[in-house]
Amino acid sequence: FNRSGGFPLSLTPVVNSLTTNVAISVTGTYADGPSTTQGTVGTWYASGSVVVSGAAGDGIRVKLYDGTTTVDSGADEAGATGIVCLHLSGIFTAPTGNIRIAATNISSASGSILFNQSGNGKDATVSVIRIG
Repeated sequence: FNRSGGFPLSLTPVVNSLTTNVAISVTGTYADGPSTTQGTVGTWYASGSVVVSGAAGDGIRVKLYDGTTTVDSGADEAGATGIVCLHLSGIFTAPTGNIRIAATNISSASGSILFNQSGNGKDATVSVIRIG
């Protein structure tokens, strides 16, 4: 809120979801998943999640970044089904590029960022909102 009690700017979110799976084809190399085109001015709150596949026991890592700065990251081991879901959030000040979530498999050159494992078509989504 600003001093007059109103919002200082329009809080219009920018949201993007994958519409197809993204292959993770190089061990330890990140593949970009959902991303937004929000511009490089201002402070942005970002939140999102990805469902990632791999072989059972594979090490999956994800990051929320703008091409330069990583503001959140996570890791998990794919369970017996080979599927893991990870959520990330953070704040960017003057992002250098599109805000996105990327994933890698550190155990093998296989797996994907899945767009529709749930059947709801929003399994890899990132949302950003300008907060300043």
